[in-house]
Amino acid sequence: MIRQGPPRKLVVFLLGALALGLGTVACNQLSGQWSNSLDPYAPLTVQEASAKLNYAYIKNNILDRYCTSCHGTDGGVNLESPNSVRSYATKIMAVMADRSMPKDDTLGTMTVTDRAVLYNWAKAGAPTGTGAVQPLYPPLSADDAALKLNYAYMQANILVPYCLACHGTAGKVNVESLDAIRANSKKIISTIAGSKSMPKGNRALKINEVDRAALYNWLVAGAPEGYAPVPSPFITLPALTDQEAAEKMNYNYVRDNIITPKCISCHGSSGHVDMQSYDSVVKNSKKIFFALFSTSPSMPPFGPLKPNWNSHTQPIPDPIPANRVLSSAC
Repeated sequence: MIRQGPPRKLVVFLLGALALGLGTVACNQLSGQWSNSLDPYAPLTVQEASAKLNYAYIKNNILDRYCTSCHGTDGGVNLESPNSVRSYATKIMAVMADRSMPKDDTLGTMTVTDRAVLYNWAKAGAPTGTGAVQPLYPPLSADDAALKLNYAYMQANILVPYCLACHGTAGKVNVESLDAIRANSKKIISTIAGSKSMPKGNRALKINEVDRAALYNWLVAGAPEGYAPVPSPFITLPALTDQEAAEKMNYNYVRDNIITPKCISCHGSSGHVDMQSYDSVVKNSKKIFFALFSTSPSMPPFGPLKPNWNSHTQPIPDPIPANRVLSSAC
């Protein structure tokens, strides 16, 4: 008699059970590795987690630097309190993973480390912790506050030298009036004291921490106007005579005698401020005006020359009568 093996159905069942058992063992062994592989950032170390996974650290070092200038109480996604952050935890994790936020992070200032910390904090449920949220800059002394926390001081010492050339009425963030400054205060705080990504350009390195602290504290205080008269942001220049005005107050004269010999070598169509056509000069007139004739000019004839200035190809402008013509024309 031929001995038959186990029934076919039993064989299939036993093989399936064996495969399931092996698969379960493998899944148990790799479960941690698999779940971690879904995260774009590794978990923080115990030391990092204890120091950073709390609201005080996150607000001081990440949210106020990168997020709350746009995502405040008036934004579509409010990130100004632990509860509101928790409600958007999934979104925060997603934008940290695909790096689609911050949108205006053109300087690449948000580091991978900061992204990993924010991601892991949101994943942990945005724990509050017990640390106190510290201001980005400490309060000014009583003497400094009395001197600096007013609009006149801010305009003369900070807004004109560092901000107004770019942030006029045509700029994305207007700082030409007290009302406009108050309306944009959160964005200004974020860029001047949080990420420190402003001011841009060759004057950015010249603003010091004392000025940043003064501007920050003034904005935090609600940008008070104070009682001091607001000075003119422009230097006073002699008026043109009637004969000079008739001869020089026109674009052709300014182009041939000032812009072409003094400016175009740097400010052509590829420059930051294009001065190659009448339309481009008009478009950039406020930047030109502040750079040349503000109380803190950044360009010749009164301001400093660039460190790599070539006196052979870029002669130093003659301040008379060129500046008078350009100032009057603008």
